[in-house]
Amino acid sequence: MPPLPALSGVRTGGPRRGLACEAIDSGAAMQKFAEVITAQGGDPRVLERPGLLPRARYQEELPAPRSGYVTVCDALNVGTAAMRLGAGRERKEDRIDPAVGITIVAKPGERVDEGQPLARISFNDEGRLAMARPLLKRAFHIATIPAGRQQLILGEVRS
Repeated sequence: MPPLPALSGVRTGGPRRGLACEAIDSGAAMQKFAEVITAQGGDPRVLERPGLLPRARYQEELPAPRSGYVTVCDALNVGTAAMRLGAGRERKEDRIDPAVGITIVAKPGERVDEGQPLARISFNDEGRLAMARPLLKRAFHIATIPAGRQQLILGEVRS
């Protein structure tokens, strides 16, 4: 597999970041990902041919209810909404639908206009969508003024 193109903006940092960038540049990370996909019974060809992945029958956009700035996109609500769509399990015996999911379109800090998509929902079942939609709506907070810039990494845990 060919290595991924160089990632801009990630070349600074400590030695672990350098190792990660080296694994990406050499193709070792992609090879390991292919091994993981194979070990889980998947088809590693999807890495080079994403069209092989299953696709949901329907898509719906979640529109911004008003203009302003996205201040919060709550990961727990997004994750729970995805699980309700069938992208994850609530119980061990639940079936996972690999075609469904949520794509976040508007990220915290971004300005949105009323009606602009906040997220794109891929689904196969209207009933599941009805359970997921309210959670996804609650995940986004929109304010009239932008929130202060939040740190991406809050701290480091060392053993």
